[in-house]
Amino acid sequence: SVSGVYRVKTGFTNGAGRCLVSSCKRDDLDIITVVIGADTTKLRTSDTMKLIEYAFNNYEIVNIKEIVERRFEQWKEMNEDRIYVNKGITNRVEVCLSEISVNNMAVKKTEVDKIDIEVNTIFYLDAPVVQGQIVGNVKVMLNNKTIEVLKIYIKNEVRKKDIQDYMLEFLAYLE
Repeated sequence: SVSGVYRVKTGFTNGAGRCLVSSCKRDDLDIITVVIGADTTKLRTSDTMKLIEYAFNNYEIVNIKEIVERRFEQWKEMNEDRIYVNKGITNRVEVCLSEISVNNMAVKKTEVDKIDIEVNTIFYLDAPVVQGQIVGNVKVMLNNKTIEVLKIYIKNEVRKKDIQDYMLEFLAYLE
């Protein structure tokens, strides 16, 4: 008996041999194993047990969303002030990240520290800037492979300066 197994289905055909599909859950990790072509029922069972133990010994559930949001906040702290709005009533914008589609993901234990983000954005905008305007993207990477691309968008709108704004600036400069 293997801990966490909650459903099994056996089968046999001349083409596929002895088969076993098993569902197993431990903590947050829920897996399905499939063994086909086993010569005996004993081999079918032992192969299933090996697959289950391999999965639980080598994979863990990781909160990808939390990691991505934390890394993006770190990026924003260092870079958001570098985004410049030309001819706007303000030169600064706030940026946000679109929702990641994956909250938790099974990740090989040896690759947990290989979750990273790559930020690509423009740093110069001409007013007007509209709320929701896309200004870049964030590649969510696992072991240098892209698993999702999120959009970076503008949180606040910045209207273009008009003649009245320039006059007020000029009068403030004279004082």
